[in-house]
Amino acid sequence: MKREIGLFLGGLGLGGGLTYLLDPDQGRRRRAKIRDQAIHVGHVASDGLDTATQDLRNRARGMVAETKGRLKREHVGDEVLIERVRSAMGRAVSHPRAIDVECRNGHIILRGPVLANEVDHLISTVSHVRGVRSVGNHMDIFQDAGDHPSLQGGSTRPMRYGMLRSNWPPATRLLMGAIGGAMTAYGLKRMDTAGAAMGLTGAGILARAAANRPLAEMGRSGGEQIRQMSQGVRSRQEAPSHETSGFTEIQGEWEEDDRSHTSPMGDVLYDRIAA
Repeated sequence: MKREIGLFLGGLGLGGGLTYLLDPDQGRRRRAKIRDQAIHVGHVASDGLDTATQDLRNRARGMVAETKGRLKREHVGDEVLIERVRSAMGRAVSHPRAIDVECRNGHIILRGPVLANEVDHLISTVSHVRGVRSVGNHMDIFQDAGDHPSLQGGSTRPMRYGMLRSNWPPATRLLMGAIGGAMTAYGLKRMDTAGAAMGLTGAGILARAAANRPLAEMGRSGGEQIRQMSQGVRSRQEAPSHETSGFTEIQGEWEEDDRSHTSPMGDVLYDRIAA
């Protein structure tokens, strides 16, 4: 039964597609438009694949270099290590200048005010800096930025993890797009409740990776476009009624003018003809 339903739906789609493309009036234009869009999509996909491949290659090289650096046990001066830590802190907290950094033979000591929701991420970031042996937390923790003048202003630092960012890196997009496509195909193959749920989830992941925008933002944008389209359709539907009423008013004025400008001779001739 499921196979028959699938064949029936496939036949409907095939018939509708052939009718759309082979239309004698608009078929050539439609086929040319689809061909141009396919070529454009191919170019975009090729560029995206090259970018994702280059990103993966760079990440692999970075991981290899970082691993070699950790295993090498090179001696790093305190001043050099402090600069490395400050550079990493700029991507971890919203007020890096408020934190003082001390270094003693690879042992980092952090002092100064910091927001409570940034402490764990800061400690983790500093501990992963190459050359750091340990991290000492001597910072003053505040729950709110208004509790200390050094924490005023600044900007919230986004998480560095690819999955939690609104703008996914090319490698993350490639990986999640492949996962979403596989889930969608598997869900369509199963043709049951679990398959439908998996297919919808995969389609959402695939759309997220392709558009590189959060699904909530895509939903708001789509809703706004639908609202604008509905307003345009409603305005076009209301426009003819105003034009018709205006024409009726003008026609009534013309008829009234004709009656007011009728001459007495015309009335006499009309009475004799009628008699």
